[in-house]
Amino acid sequence: MKIWSKKLVSLLDTILPTYDENSEEELKVPCITYRSGSNVPVAEGDDLRYSNGYYRIKLHVKDLGDAEDYLQQIDTLMYMNRFFRESCDEIKIGDVHQFTITYRVMTRERILNYA
Repeated sequence: MKIWSKKLVSLLDTILPTYDENSEEELKVPCITYRSGSNVPVAEGDDLRYSNGYYRIKLHVKDLGDAEDYLQQIDTLMYMNRFFRESCDEIKIGDVHQFTITYRVMTRERILNYA
């Protein structure tokens, strides 16, 4: 199963500062946080394994007017890297708007069987 976290952070960092959702760092809004969800095999053949990986991306903004542009940039970047949006929700906590977007990526990897 391919782990995307490092690549994901480097991609999202081109839009806004990106933090692990569990980070103890103080967030500098606007920013992005992420969390890896399940990453499980869904099919396996003689020499290939297919997996679905899920990532939760949160966009944190104070100005709602900025959100549309950032969301479009995130969606474009994710789509260009084979991530597909599963859902998007919004909540306001204090003066910060949070958009939570779940993305799915299907990967395949070669299985080396030395029988």
